[in-house]
Amino acid sequence: MLTIEKITRFEDFLKLEDEWNMVLGQSEANIIFLSFEFLKAEWECLGWGNPLPKNFNVFILLVKENDKIKGILPLVKYKTTFSGFPIKKIRILGKLSMRRGIIITEQYEEVITAMLKYLINTEREWDIIEFIQILKESRCTKFIEDISKKNGLGYFLIDSQTSPYIEINKDWEEYFRGRSKNFHKSLNNKINKLNQTGNFEYREYHTLEEIGEALPIIFEIDLKSWKGKEGTAISSSEESKRFFTLLSKYFAQRDGISIWILWLNDIPIAFEYHLIYNKIVYSLKWSYDEEYHAFSPGLVLKRISSEYFFKKGFKEIDLLGRADSFKLKWTDKTRQHCTIYISNRNCYSKLIYNFEFKFKQWIKKSNYLYQIYQRIKKK
Repeated sequence: MLTIEKITRFEDFLKLEDEWNMVLGQSEANIIFLSFEFLKAEWECLGWGNPLPKNFNVFILLVKENDKIKGILPLVKYKTTFSGFPIKKIRILGKLSMRRGIIITEQYEEVITAMLKYLINTEREWDIIEFIQILKESRCTKFIEDISKKNGLGYFLIDSQTSPYIEINKDWEEYFRGRSKNFHKSLNNKINKLNQTGNFEYREYHTLEEIGEALPIIFEIDLKSWKGKEGTAISSSEESKRFFTLLSKYFAQRDGISIWILWLNDIPIAFEYHLIYNKIVYSLKWSYDEEYHAFSPGLVLKRISSEYFFKKGFKEIDLLGRADSFKLKWTDKTRQHCTIYISNRNCYSKLIYNFEFKFKQWIKKSNYLYQIYQRIKKK
């Protein structure tokens, strides 16, 4: 028989470290964003990228059978608005742009059923559950839909990020020859331009001591990028800097971080920030000083680091985020992610669900009606 244990204290979460990563390793959702180290940093800096109200509650559901963990679901609950309605929302713990999932080792249908029934019958006071950025073609996605509908919950799926990745199943030379001639020509021109301008060099940082040296440098580079001007750089706030400092520390302790910096005439002009988990390189952040835009330093550094990762024997470089033109220069392989919304069974939740996912979707089919709705909304 499956039972649910609810963890609400950070101290109790810390006791789960060894068991957590062991269970994650047996799960379909074995990604870095669900690792103990990543979620530890997330919890300590909760809301760093998307500020949450002061009254939020973090809790973790452990699904067990005879004291053996079969499933883990880290959640945060808080008050917010949704389509203009005040609601109580539950979503998977973490920053909104990061990937998520449910950790399950076996008995997918039974484990997800136990989790949803606990949220319906015990947690109760919520209107919307949001499963953000989960893999669309996964067993969890299928079972969430089936079980939600069986239990009278509203269900709606929206495609979110289509994320590119580089599969490492050949040597670097063969892979690189497969890139377009225009790509090769452009890259060689940028490298030649850097060489003509002065002395350009690069360095990788991965030990705890080296990371302490690299972080202030990449914080400064990112402030000089277009992200710095828009206030979205990793160093745009003290909360963001604290998150990346803690994250770097935790992964450096397990030899799971690789920061690259490109220098021109002893001036740092570009960086890449990668985390490594399960032989996959996760390219979390990269940026460059806008002053050196003409040299395409990000393109040059990506070529250098990618060759290194190929030759080191990793199985994949996950470029994360959306399939933009820069990433698609390097690969044509992508994964589709989605966001799932579930509404509770009470009348208020059903009203919100019908307004957002039925009425608004119906209106969008008519361009004329949707324009009227948008004008009314602005008023």
